[in-house]
Amino acid sequence: MRLSTVLALALPTALAWDQKCDFKPLNGGNPAGQIVRQWTITGKDIGDEVAGDAFCNGIKDNLNCGTSDWDCKSDGNRGLKLTFGTSDWCTGTDVDNAWWFATENGFGPLCCRGAAFC
Repeated sequence: MRLSTVLALALPTALAWDQKCDFKPLNGGNPAGQIVRQWTITGKDIGDEVAGDAFCNGIKDNLNCGTSDWDCKSDGNRGLKLTFGTSDWCTGTDVDNAWWFATENGFGPLCCRGAAFC
């Protein structure tokens, strides 16, 4: 196998670890549909695009969930720190899809569905 082929196959695996997605339930026991999940997405080596509204708004516009407390900014080191709240109806798949449609995984994939699915 050629070195270029090996590198091409290894690159998506390496990029997969650059983005992290976590959520925590808030105020458990609320009626369905209330703002009960706080999402945190961090990314490395996103670059100058993070500073622009187009990057953050691209994710928000493609997220088919209502959000609250949207905070998307650079971490100061070419990385991303994004936090937002959603209802419990918003799933990890919804967040993953928004990332893909906004970035086409150009910065690597995001996995909010859980490790078993990624």
